[in-house]
Amino acid sequence: MSKLEMQQCVLGQVFTNCYFLKNKETGEMLIVDPGDYAEKIFQKVSLMQGKPVGILLTHGHFDHIMAVKEVKEKYQIPVYACRQEEAMLAEPTINMTADYGSACSIKPDVLLDDGQIFEAAGFSIQMFHTPGHTKGSCCYYIKDEGVLFSGDTLFCGSVGRTDFPGGSSAEIVRSLHKLVDTLPEDTEVFPGHDASTTIGYERGIIHLYKIGILFQNRDFEHDVYELIKAFYPGNEIVSLYEEDDSDYDIRFRVSRDEEGYTISYNNGIEKKTAHGAVIEGQSSGEASDALISCNDAHDIRRKNKDAIKYALYQMLSKATGKTLPWGNLTGIRPVKMAMGMLESGMKNTVIARYMRDQYLVSPEKTALAVTIANRERDILKNIDYENGYSLLCWHSFLSEYLSVLFIQFLSAGEMA
Repeated sequence: MSKLEMQQCVLGQVFTNCYFLKNKETGEMLIVDPGDYAEKIFQKVSLMQGKPVGILLTHGHFDHIMAVKEVKEKYQIPVYACRQEEAMLAEPTINMTADYGSACSIKPDVLLDDGQIFEAAGFSIQMFHTPGHTKGSCCYYIKDEGVLFSGDTLFCGSVGRTDFPGGSSAEIVRSLHKLVDTLPEDTEVFPGHDASTTIGYERGIIHLYKIGILFQNRDFEHDVYELIKAFYPGNEIVSLYEEDDSDYDIRFRVSRDEEGYTISYNNGIEKKTAHGAVIEGQSSGEASDALISCNDAHDIRRKNKDAIKYALYQMLSKATGKTLPWGNLTGIRPVKMAMGMLESGMKNTVIARYMRDQYLVSPEKTALAVTIANRERDILKNIDYENGYSLLCWHSFLSEYLSVLFIQFLSAGEMA
C-alpha cells in the first residue's frame, strides 16, 4: 500500500512545479524544487500538516531554487543535489538568479552520485544523473511508489532546453534513453513544468537512434553487431559494407591493421575509439609445424574475438552510461561456459573471477551461472550411460533437468 501523499504548487515567473511528498505514516515531508514564493510553500506545508525533513533539487536554474534559502532556514532541513551541479548552484551568474530577482548562491548539504540510493522521509530514493539541460541535472526515483521527479530533463512529449550554459543535446538524448530504457513503463513522471506523463508513454514517442556500422573488416561482424544491439535495444541498426551518405545518429566503423582491430564511434558531437590487439599463431619453422592446428586456430580466433568484444564493451559502456548484467557474453550460453570450466577442473571461485574479469559479467549473474552449472553437473553425473536407465529414472532426470533449463531461460531473458 502506498504511503506517499503528493501535492504540488505552480510557482514563479515560468510556472515551475514544486512537489510536496508526505509520508502518510510519519508525516515527514520532502519538498522538490522550491522555485519561488516561499510563503505559498509554507501555506501548502501547513495545509498538508507535513513535517519537512529535506529539499530535493533537480538542477540549479533560478526557477527551481529561488525559495531554497527561506525554506531551509524556516525548517532547518538539508538540501540534496547532484554532485555535478554544485558549481552552478553556487554561482548566481550561472544559475541566472542574478538576472531574475536577487542573486542566490546555494551550498547543498548532501551531494549525490549517479545511481545513489538514499533514505529520506521514510522513502528509499534513487538519484539518476541526467545531464543535458544542465551538467548536473538529475531525476529522483521512488521505486516503491512508482514515481519519478524529472525536473527539466523529461516533459510530457518533450525534453528540456539545451541552449543554456552546460546544456548538450547529445547528453540529453542519452539521459532520456537512460530513463526510458531502464524504468518500468507504468512509472509516473512528474516534470519541472506542465503535466505529468509515464515512462511507457514517453517510450512510445521518444526519438530512437538510427545507427550505421561500417564493416571494413568482417572477421567478427555478428559479435560486433549483437553487442551494439544489446546496448541500443529497439533502435534501428544497419550493417554497411561501403561508405553511405545516409543520415545516421551514430556511426561505428570496424577496421583492422597489423596492430589489431579498431572500432570508432561518432555521434556527431563526440568521438571514441576502441582497440583490440591481434593474436597471431606461432610456428617453429619446421615443415611439419608450418600450419597451425585446427585447435590452435580456433583458440586464436576465440582470443581475438574476446579482445575486440572486451574493448567494444568498455567503449559502449562509457558512451551510454550503461552496463549489461551478462557483460559482453552476447550470443553465448553462460552456463555452458561455466560447465566447461568446471569439467576442466577449475574451482568455483576461479571460474567466477574469470567470468567477471574476462567477460565483465556482474557478480550476481556470475554466481547464478556457476550455481546452475554445478547443479547441472550433479544431475548428469548420476546417469549410467553404459548400462542404460529405466524410463522412470529418465522421467525423474528430465523433470530436474527441465527445471534447470527453466531457470536458465528466466535468467537469459535479462541478457538482452
